[in-house]
Amino acid sequence: MHPEIEKLIDLALVDGHITDKERNVILNKAAEYGISSDEVEMIWEAKKTLLEKSSVGAQIKCPACGARISGLSKTCTCGFVFNTGTIQETKSLESAIETLENLIIEVRGLSSSTSKEIIEQLIARVEKEIRFIKTRYADNYEIKKLLSELEAISNKYIKKAFKQTKTKKVIKGFTYGFIFLIIIASIINKYTKKNSSEKFTDAVNSRYLEKYKIYTSSEQYRVDLSKFESLFVQFRLSNGFTSQKIQDSLNQLFNEFSLSENISEFYFYSKAADYLRQRDLINAQRYIDTSLVLNPNFGPSYFKLHQIVENKDSSIKFISKAISLDKKNGFVYFPYRSWLYYDKNDFPNALRDINIYLESYPKSMPLDLERFLWKLAVLLDAGNTGEAIQEFDTLSTAQIEQIKYKGNDSYNMIIEKCKRK
Repeated sequence: MHPEIEKLIDLALVDGHITDKERNVILNKAAEYGISSDEVEMIWEAKKTLLEKSSVGAQIKCPACGARISGLSKTCTCGFVFNTGTIQETKSLESAIETLENLIIEVRGLSSSTSKEIIEQLIARVEKEIRFIKTRYADNYEIKKLLSELEAISNKYIKKAFKQTKTKKVIKGFTYGFIFLIIIASIINKYTKKNSSEKFTDAVNSRYLEKYKIYTSSEQYRVDLSKFESLFVQFRLSNGFTSQKIQDSLNQLFNEFSLSENISEFYFYSKAADYLRQRDLINAQRYIDTSLVLNPNFGPSYFKLHQIVENKDSSIKFISKAISLDKKNGFVYFPYRSWLYYDKNDFPNALRDINIYLESYPKSMPLDLERFLWKLAVLLDAGNTGEAIQEFDTLSTAQIEQIKYKGNDSYNMIIEKCKRK
């Protein structure tokens, strides 16, 4: 995406949305640079989604016990009280407890002779104080007990005080009706309000799904998919011993890779790969997310996700998902998961994965020396020196000379360790 277009989108989103006028300005400018409107709209939807996420209140840590507190709560379960407002705005925990105790005494003192005006005033005070205190100290054990007692006796004594008045029926009907409306509104809100992920999915589907369905039912889609899978596997099989000529040829084929429609999962995968090379993780993530909205079972997209995320456990999870989905070429993912297991000092799983890869490697191709040496390195670090030497002895003289020719210190170190005494 051109920097000027990015800048225009950022300026338009300062107030959280893009007006029709701003939209026209951005699209006109994008047209000048030859950028499609679909790509521009997907970028500003992504930025808008990230902006919405950043506006959500962050969690804070309790300085006393380290537990995470979110929302409006002002107390931790350990009893620590957060004072984030002014003296006039914040009721102390001690004051809140005293208020609840006084209200309990007042409610217990109600009787049928109490005037309805006093009862109504007390009801208003009880409701106000309960709402106020709940938002700040609902996690405090003493507050929970007092709130529970106050709510219980309020129902009992207020009902008794209104027993012989017509006001009782009005308030009861209004209260129950109000509670019912709140419950209904909460249910409706829960099942109709969409989060940012659901909005993103809807935006992708509304823009691409209809065209994508037509495309995937065509013969051209099968041709394009076959071309992509062939290139993808060749890139995964390429390694440090692959000649520069072959690598240049692969890069040329990938650069020349063209599609009849830029709406496929492999098109968005390719765009994500471009952004990842530029270290633009936000747009890389968005394009991969787009590919997975269109095809949730596309193994290469989960492989690309493992390169985007920074957490090793998440990376392992995504590669495992790619392996489970790609029945035909899933073996190409195993070395990458082996390296991740190795980083976690999980040598058994690291060795298992590299063995699966080498056993599944096409017999028509020369041995993948780089991954074979990786297996030796895992064996050596796991303390299986004898097995590493046995494996090394299976190499031919030509293969050993090829390893020496590479002149890589790590390769030479493996050779030295595996030499017989």
